[in-house]
Amino acid sequence: AARWRGQGRRGGGGGAGRTLSCWRMVQSRAGRRRGRRPAWDDKEPRVDVVFCLDTTGSMGHCIEQCKSAVVEVLEVLSRGVGMPVSCAFVSYKDFGDPGQLESIGWEDAGDREGMERLRGFVASLHASGGGGNGGEDMAGGLEEAMRLFAQRARPALRICMVMADEACHGINRGGTYAVHDGVCQLERVRRVLREMCVDGGAELLFCDAGSCSRGLVRVFDEVLMPAGTFVNAFHLGFVSGAAFRNKIVSELQSCVAAAVAPAGEDLGLDLFVGRDLSLARAIACARLRARLAELAGAVGV
Repeated sequence: AARWRGQGRRGGGGGAGRTLSCWRMVQSRAGRRRGRRPAWDDKEPRVDVVFCLDTTGSMGHCIEQCKSAVVEVLEVLSRGVGMPVSCAFVSYKDFGDPGQLESIGWEDAGDREGMERLRGFVASLHASGGGGNGGEDMAGGLEEAMRLFAQRARPALRICMVMADEACHGINRGGTYAVHDGVCQLERVRRVLREMCVDGGAELLFCDAGSCSRGLVRVFDEVLMPAGTFVNAFHLGFVSGAAFRNKIVSELQSCVAAAVAPAGEDLGLDLFVGRDLSLARAIACARLRARLAELAGAVGV
Protein backbone atom coordinates (compact mmCIF):
# COMPACT_ATOMS: atom_id res chain seq x y z
CA ALA A 1 0.00 0.00 0.00
CA ALA A 2 1.10 3.58 -0.60
CA ARG A 3 0.36 6.13 2.09
CA TRP A 4 0.73 9.90 2.19
CA ARG A 5 -0.05 12.19 5.10
CA GLY A 6 -0.43 15.69 3.77
CA GLN A 7 2.51 18.12 3.79
CA GLY A 8 4.33 16.36 6.57
CA ARG A 9 5.73 13.73 4.26
CA ARG A 10 8.59 15.78 2.85
CA GLY A 11 8.87 18.89 4.87
CA GLY A 12 8.61 17.37 8.33
CA GLY A 13 6.02 20.00 9.17
CA GLY A 14 2.95 19.67 11.31
CA GLY A 15 -0.56 18.73 10.44
CA ALA A 16 -2.09 15.32 10.35
CA GLY A 17 -3.03 15.75 6.70
CA ARG A 18 -4.87 12.98 4.94
CA THR A 19 -4.00 9.41 4.17
CA LEU A 20 -3.99 7.96 0.68
CA SER A 21 -4.22 4.21 1.06
CA CYS A 22 -4.70 1.56 -1.56
CA TRP A 23 -4.49 -2.16 -2.31
CA ARG A 24 -2.38 -3.28 -5.25
CA MET A 25 -2.53 -6.40 -7.40
CA VAL A 26 0.39 -7.63 -9.50
CA GLN A 27 0.20 -7.77 -13.27
CA SER A 28 2.81 -8.78 -15.84
CA ARG A 29 4.21 -5.37 -16.73
CA ALA A 30 7.84 -6.01 -15.85
CA GLY A 31 10.26 -3.27 -16.87
CA ARG A 32 7.64 -0.51 -17.17
CA ARG A 33 8.11 2.13 -14.51
CA ARG A 34 7.20 5.74 -13.80
CA GLY A 35 10.45 7.23 -12.52
CA ARG A 36 9.95 10.99 -12.93
CA ARG A 37 8.59 13.49 -10.41
CA PRO A 38 5.43 15.46 -11.13
CA ALA A 39 5.85 19.14 -11.94
CA TRP A 40 3.74 20.32 -9.01
CA ASP A 41 4.10 22.45 -5.88
CA ASP A 42 4.90 20.19 -2.91
CA LYS A 43 3.37 22.68 -0.50
CA GLU A 44 0.13 23.08 -2.45
CA PRO A 45 -0.27 19.90 -4.52
CA ARG A 46 -3.18 19.70 -6.88
CA VAL A 47 -4.42 17.38 -9.63
CA ASP A 48 -5.65 18.35 -13.11
CA VAL A 49 -7.52 15.61 -15.00
CA VAL A 50 -8.69 15.58 -18.61
CA PHE A 51 -11.11 12.82 -19.57
CA CYS A 52 -10.78 12.11 -23.30
CA LEU A 53 -13.73 9.96 -24.37
CA ASP A 54 -14.35 8.18 -27.67
CA THR A 55 -18.05 8.80 -28.38
CA THR A 56 -18.41 6.81 -31.60
CA GLY A 57 -21.30 4.40 -32.11
CA SER A 58 -19.86 1.39 -30.26
CA MET A 59 -19.15 3.35 -27.07
CA GLY A 60 -22.74 3.76 -25.86
CA HIS A 61 -22.26 1.69 -22.69
CA CYS A 62 -19.17 3.61 -21.58
CA ILE A 63 -20.80 6.97 -22.34
CA GLU A 64 -23.78 6.07 -20.16
CA GLN A 65 -21.48 5.04 -17.32
CA CYS A 66 -19.62 8.36 -17.58
CA LYS A 67 -22.90 10.28 -17.44
CA SER A 68 -23.76 8.71 -14.11
CA ALA A 69 -20.27 8.53 -12.58
CA VAL A 70 -17.92 11.29 -13.73
CA VAL A 71 -18.84 13.92 -11.13
CA GLU A 72 -18.83 11.39 -8.29
CA VAL A 73 -15.45 10.10 -9.49
CA LEU A 74 -13.97 13.59 -9.16
CA GLU A 75 -15.52 14.25 -5.75
CA VAL A 76 -14.35 10.88 -4.38
CA LEU A 77 -10.87 11.43 -5.83
CA SER A 78 -10.57 14.88 -4.28
CA ARG A 79 -11.59 13.60 -0.83
CA GLY A 80 -9.39 10.53 -1.12
CA VAL A 81 -6.14 12.28 -2.05
CA GLY A 82 -6.77 15.36 0.07
CA MET A 83 -5.90 17.73 -2.77
CA PRO A 84 -7.83 20.09 -5.02
CA VAL A 85 -8.91 18.32 -8.21
CA SER A 86 -9.92 20.07 -11.42
CA CYS A 87 -11.29 18.50 -14.57
CA ALA A 88 -11.86 19.16 -18.25
CA PHE A 89 -13.61 16.81 -20.66
CA VAL A 90 -13.06 16.02 -24.34
CA SER A 91 -15.35 14.05 -26.67
CA TYR A 92 -13.94 12.86 -29.99
CA LYS A 93 -15.29 10.82 -32.90
CA ASP A 94 -13.80 10.19 -36.35
CA PHE A 95 -13.01 12.32 -39.37
CA GLY A 96 -16.16 13.75 -40.92
CA ASP A 97 -18.51 12.71 -38.10
CA PRO A 98 -20.94 15.35 -36.78
CA GLY A 99 -19.64 16.53 -33.42
CA GLN A 100 -16.17 15.19 -34.27
CA LEU A 101 -14.55 17.15 -31.45
CA GLU A 102 -16.27 18.75 -28.44
CA SER A 103 -14.94 19.83 -25.05
CA ILE A 104 -15.67 21.67 -21.84
CA GLY A 105 -12.99 23.64 -19.99
CA TRP A 106 -11.75 23.41 -16.43
CA GLU A 107 -14.10 22.95 -13.50
CA ASP A 108 -13.15 22.39 -9.84
CA ALA A 109 -14.41 19.28 -8.04
CA GLY A 110 -15.29 21.44 -5.03
CA ASP A 111 -17.43 23.86 -7.07
CA ARG A 112 -21.03 22.61 -7.13
CA GLU A 113 -22.07 24.83 -10.04
CA GLY A 114 -18.97 23.81 -11.98
CA MET A 115 -19.76 20.14 -11.44
CA GLU A 116 -23.29 20.71 -12.70
CA ARG A 117 -21.88 22.31 -15.85
CA LEU A 118 -19.62 19.29 -16.32
CA ARG A 119 -22.51 16.90 -15.68
CA GLY A 120 -24.63 18.74 -18.25
CA PHE A 121 -21.92 18.54 -20.89
CA VAL A 122 -21.42 14.79 -20.40
CA ALA A 123 -25.19 14.26 -20.39
CA SER A 124 -25.38 15.88 -23.84
CA LEU A 125 -23.00 13.33 -25.40
CA HIS A 126 -24.32 10.44 -27.47
CA ALA A 127 -22.82 7.52 -29.37
CA SER A 128 -22.67 8.07 -33.13
CA GLY A 129 -20.35 7.79 -36.11
CA GLY A 130 -17.10 5.90 -36.49
CA GLY A 131 -16.79 2.24 -37.33
CA GLY A 132 -15.11 -0.10 -39.76
CA ASN A 133 -12.07 1.92 -40.84
CA GLY A 134 -9.33 0.76 -38.47
CA GLY A 135 -9.36 3.56 -35.92
CA GLU A 136 -10.82 6.81 -34.64
CA ASP A 137 -9.47 10.36 -34.39
CA MET A 138 -7.89 9.80 -30.97
CA ALA A 139 -5.05 12.09 -32.04
CA GLY A 140 -7.55 14.96 -32.34
CA GLY A 141 -8.84 14.22 -28.84
CA LEU A 142 -5.31 14.21 -27.43
CA GLU A 143 -4.52 17.49 -29.19
CA GLU A 144 -7.57 19.06 -27.54
CA ALA A 145 -6.47 17.68 -24.15
CA MET A 146 -3.04 19.23 -24.71
CA ARG A 147 -4.66 22.57 -25.53
CA LEU A 148 -6.65 22.42 -22.29
CA PHE A 149 -3.56 21.60 -20.22
CA ALA A 150 -1.81 24.61 -21.80
CA GLN A 151 -4.46 26.86 -20.20
CA ARG A 152 -3.32 25.86 -16.69
CA ALA A 153 -0.71 28.19 -15.23
CA ARG A 154 -0.40 26.59 -11.77
CA PRO A 155 1.86 23.53 -11.33
CA ALA A 156 -0.15 20.32 -10.92
CA LEU A 157 -0.04 16.59 -11.45
CA ARG A 158 -1.55 16.38 -14.92
CA ILE A 159 -3.43 13.21 -15.86
CA CYS A 160 -5.07 12.49 -19.20
CA MET A 161 -7.42 9.50 -19.11
CA VAL A 162 -8.40 8.21 -22.57
CA MET A 163 -11.45 5.94 -22.70
CA ALA A 164 -11.96 4.09 -25.99
CA ASP A 165 -12.67 0.74 -27.62
CA GLU A 166 -10.68 1.44 -30.79
CA ALA A 167 -7.10 2.59 -31.31
CA CYS A 168 -6.03 5.75 -33.07
CA HIS A 169 -5.49 5.75 -36.82
CA GLY A 170 -2.10 4.48 -37.95
CA ILE A 171 -1.70 1.67 -35.40
CA ASN A 172 -3.85 -1.00 -37.06
CA ARG A 173 -2.56 -2.16 -40.44
CA GLY A 174 -4.78 -1.49 -43.40
CA GLY A 175 -6.75 1.31 -41.75
CA THR A 176 -8.50 3.80 -44.00
CA TYR A 177 -6.97 6.92 -42.48
CA ALA A 178 -3.32 5.97 -41.85
CA VAL A 179 -2.66 9.18 -43.79
CA HIS A 180 -5.37 11.87 -43.69
CA ASP A 181 -5.11 15.25 -45.43
CA GLY A 182 -1.46 14.49 -46.12
CA VAL A 183 -0.66 13.87 -42.43
CA CYS A 184 0.66 10.53 -41.16
CA GLN A 185 -1.65 9.81 -38.24
CA LEU A 186 0.90 7.67 -36.38
CA GLU A 187 3.43 10.50 -36.44
CA ARG A 188 0.68 12.91 -35.41
CA VAL A 189 -0.02 10.80 -32.31
CA ARG A 190 3.67 10.54 -31.47
CA ARG A 191 4.06 14.30 -31.75
CA VAL A 192 1.20 15.08 -29.39
CA LEU A 193 2.51 12.51 -26.88
CA ARG A 194 5.93 14.16 -26.93
CA GLU A 195 4.46 17.64 -26.47
CA MET A 196 1.80 16.77 -23.87
CA CYS A 197 3.44 13.97 -21.88
CA VAL A 198 7.20 14.24 -22.38
CA ASP A 199 7.59 18.03 -22.57
CA GLY A 200 4.36 18.92 -20.74
CA GLY A 201 4.70 16.33 -17.98
CA ALA A 202 1.19 14.82 -18.25
CA GLU A 203 0.66 11.21 -17.23
CA LEU A 204 -1.41 9.04 -19.57
CA LEU A 205 -4.01 6.45 -18.58
CA PHE A 206 -5.89 4.34 -21.13
CA CYS A 207 -9.20 2.70 -20.28
CA ASP A 208 -9.69 -0.04 -22.88
CA ALA A 209 -13.42 -0.53 -23.36
CA GLY A 210 -12.79 -3.15 -26.06
CA SER A 211 -9.61 -5.06 -26.81
CA CYS A 212 -7.41 -2.50 -28.57
CA SER A 213 -4.69 -1.74 -26.04
CA ARG A 214 -1.85 -4.07 -27.08
CA GLY A 215 -0.63 -2.29 -30.21
CA LEU A 216 -1.50 1.10 -28.74
CA VAL A 217 0.54 0.49 -25.57
CA ARG A 218 3.59 -0.55 -27.59
CA VAL A 219 3.49 2.57 -29.78
CA PHE A 220 2.77 4.92 -26.88
CA ASP A 221 5.49 3.44 -24.65
CA GLU A 222 8.08 3.91 -27.39
CA VAL A 223 7.57 7.65 -26.86
CA LEU A 224 6.94 7.73 -23.11
CA MET A 225 9.36 5.25 -21.53
CA PRO A 226 12.58 7.13 -22.45
CA ALA A 227 11.09 10.07 -20.49
CA GLY A 228 10.54 7.98 -17.35
CA THR A 229 6.85 7.24 -17.72
CA PHE A 230 4.45 4.93 -19.58
CA VAL A 231 0.81 4.58 -20.58
CA ASN A 232 -1.08 2.78 -17.83
CA ALA A 233 -3.63 0.68 -19.72
CA PHE A 234 -6.47 -1.15 -17.99
CA HIS A 235 -9.55 -2.99 -19.19
CA LEU A 236 -13.15 -2.40 -18.15
CA GLY A 237 -15.30 -4.07 -20.80
CA PHE A 238 -18.94 -3.91 -19.71
CA VAL A 239 -18.38 -3.31 -16.00
CA SER A 240 -21.13 -1.03 -14.72
CA GLY A 241 -22.24 1.12 -11.80
CA ALA A 242 -20.12 1.14 -8.67
CA ALA A 243 -17.53 -1.20 -10.20
CA PHE A 244 -17.01 1.25 -13.09
CA ARG A 245 -16.74 4.23 -10.74
CA ASN A 246 -14.42 2.49 -8.27
CA LYS A 247 -12.05 1.25 -10.96
CA ILE A 248 -11.71 4.71 -12.51
CA VAL A 249 -11.12 6.25 -9.07
CA SER A 250 -8.55 3.63 -8.14
CA GLU A 251 -6.57 4.11 -11.36
CA LEU A 252 -6.48 7.87 -10.79
CA GLN A 253 -5.47 7.36 -7.16
CA SER A 254 -2.77 4.95 -8.29
CA CYS A 255 -1.27 7.67 -10.47
CA VAL A 256 -1.36 10.16 -7.58
CA ALA A 257 0.12 7.56 -5.18
CA ALA A 258 3.01 6.93 -7.58
CA ALA A 259 3.68 10.68 -7.63
CA VAL A 260 3.65 11.28 -3.87
CA ALA A 261 5.30 7.97 -2.88
CA PRO A 262 7.24 6.62 -5.86
CA ALA A 263 8.34 3.01 -5.55
CA GLY A 264 11.97 2.05 -6.01
CA GLU A 265 10.94 -0.58 -8.54
CA ASP A 266 7.72 -0.64 -10.50
CA LEU A 267 6.30 -4.16 -10.73
CA GLY A 268 3.43 -3.21 -12.98
CA LEU A 269 0.89 -3.03 -10.19
CA ASP A 270 -2.81 -2.67 -10.65
CA LEU A 271 -4.45 -0.78 -7.81
CA PHE A 272 -7.83 -1.37 -6.20
CA VAL A 273 -9.24 0.76 -3.39
CA GLY A 274 -10.80 -0.83 -0.32
CA ARG A 275 -11.43 -4.39 0.80
CA ASP A 276 -14.14 -5.51 -1.62
CA LEU A 277 -12.53 -8.12 -3.88
CA SER A 278 -15.62 -8.39 -6.09
CA LEU A 279 -14.22 -5.50 -8.18
CA ALA A 280 -10.91 -7.29 -8.63
CA ARG A 281 -12.77 -10.44 -9.67
CA ALA A 282 -14.92 -8.52 -12.18
CA ILE A 283 -11.88 -6.85 -13.75
CA ALA A 284 -9.95 -10.14 -13.91
CA CYS A 285 -12.90 -11.84 -15.64
CA ALA A 286 -13.23 -8.96 -18.12
CA ARG A 287 -9.52 -9.20 -18.96
CA LEU A 288 -9.76 -12.97 -19.38
CA ARG A 289 -12.75 -12.63 -21.75
CA ALA A 290 -10.89 -10.01 -23.79
CA ARG A 291 -7.76 -12.16 -24.01
CA LEU A 292 -9.77 -15.24 -25.03
CA ALA A 293 -11.48 -13.19 -27.72
CA GLU A 294 -8.07 -12.07 -29.05
CA LEU A 295 -6.83 -15.66 -29.11
CA ALA A 296 -9.98 -16.87 -30.84
CA GLY A 297 -9.58 -14.20 -33.48
CA ALA A 298 -5.92 -15.12 -33.99
CA VAL A 299 -6.78 -18.74 -34.77
CA GLY A 300 -9.90 -17.85 -36.78
CA VAL A 301 -12.47 -19.33 -34.40
